[in-house]
Amino acid sequence: MNYVNSTYQILNAGEGTVNIADIFNLNISEDQLSVTIELKDGVFIDQSLMDQVDQTSFNKFLDEHKISYGLNDDVINKILSNIEEISFPVEIAKGKEPVNGVDGYIEFKVDTIVKMKIDENETINFKEVMKIPKVETGDTLAVYIPPTDGEDGINVLNQSIKHKPGKVPAFRAGENTKYVENECTYYATDHGQVSVTEKHIKVLPVYEVPDTIDLNTGNIDFNGSIVVRGDVPEGFSLKAKGDISIFGLVEAATLEAGGSVFIKEGISGLGQGRINAGLDIHIKNVNQGNLSAGRSIVVDQSIFHSDVIARETIHCQRGHIIGGSVSAGKKVTCKDVGNRMNTKTFIYLGENKNVRNKRLQIEQEMEQLKETIEKLKKLGNQLLLIYKSKGLSEKEKSTLVKQKSSLDDALLNLKDLEMEHQAFAPEEYSSDFIKLSANGIIYPNTEMIVGKYSKRFTREEKYISVVFKENDFTISSL
Repeated sequence: MNYVNSTYQILNAGEGTVNIADIFNLNISEDQLSVTIELKDGVFIDQSLMDQVDQTSFNKFLDEHKISYGLNDDVINKILSNIEEISFPVEIAKGKEPVNGVDGYIEFKVDTIVKMKIDENETINFKEVMKIPKVETGDTLAVYIPPTDGEDGINVLNQSIKHKPGKVPAFRAGENTKYVENECTYYATDHGQVSVTEKHIKVLPVYEVPDTIDLNTGNIDFNGSIVVRGDVPEGFSLKAKGDISIFGLVEAATLEAGGSVFIKEGISGLGQGRINAGLDIHIKNVNQGNLSAGRSIVVDQSIFHSDVIARETIHCQRGHIIGGSVSAGKKVTCKDVGNRMNTKTFIYLGENKNVRNKRLQIEQEMEQLKETIEKLKKLGNQLLLIYKSKGLSEKEKSTLVKQKSSLDDALLNLKDLEMEHQAFAPEEYSSDFIKLSANGIIYPNTEMIVGKYSKRFTREEKYISVVFKENDFTISSL
């Protein structure tokens, strides 16, 4: 608060003109959006004294302190005419808060799991998850909802308070899709399976295996999405530019998807199986597996002795997290953590090592591309000078064509990397999001780690939420 004080002799009624500054303090809030008035210490006043104060002198008192916006005339009139009914301190002016814009977003029009919002109480139907979203040419895929601009505020000093406009999502049409700008709509330009990442929507061809992967099938590296109607045994590798959907069990195999991974029966990885997804992983059960997702991981049952990493959230909706470690940028929700045998279990929250390394890798690639772009621009300028002075030889013309093509490719790649870097930028998470929620029991020998801070549980805690706030861990009941 800013306290405005004066030191004048207070006059009694009938002794002459009353100086308002002798009677009242004005308190202006730090954000300058509110002004309250109160009697000075030791001042006792009745209406006979206030009858000597008129509206003009009171307004002058406010003007001296530059208070001119949002005045509450009803309260001010009551102070002047019936002060004995006023309970001090009382607000006499209120500013107008800025209205920040709402971020733009993508509203999906296809039945794809990536649009699902998950909270602690939500149960995912894994039968629905395993439905493969397919579209035909011309189908509507998504609609872009633009951000709103917002509105400036005004403080009690009649000064403008700048608002924050909504952000434009970093999202664009990928393969076999198009964006019609005047309709703000994404359409399919071919038939296939919808695959969504954080920055693209694509329609990709589907490679379908009707049974379990075997030696006849071999490893698969496909420029689209992969669907396996059976199991993926130990030692096999599946790589897809889009999504990977497995209707059986995954053993100690390797799965890498540019989009999401869906596994109906879970993974038994023997500490060797590895699953990487550019977006989400939806899986029934995880046993001795290594999982990494660019956004979220949803586990229908339990996670046993595994290394599980998600950039945003891990949702283990009905089971336990026992042994190993789980790492999420924002939030972990589950039933139980650890077990009655006090198996050591780690919960990491905040930026994990993999995310940091990925960001540094992108930054290095961006710097290399910028150097390449500068060299290509320099080459183009040199060729332009030669053209203006004496024309270009056939070899130089060929070089110019290659230079333009390489420059266009480099600029496009840089734009993609900048969008990807934005997705991996460190976030200032709200303290309400850096948390562990357990709707069952957190057992002893569980350790929660956020950066250099850690909390070790030494006794059972039931039905709690642990929030990291102001460099400390706060426990509250669910």
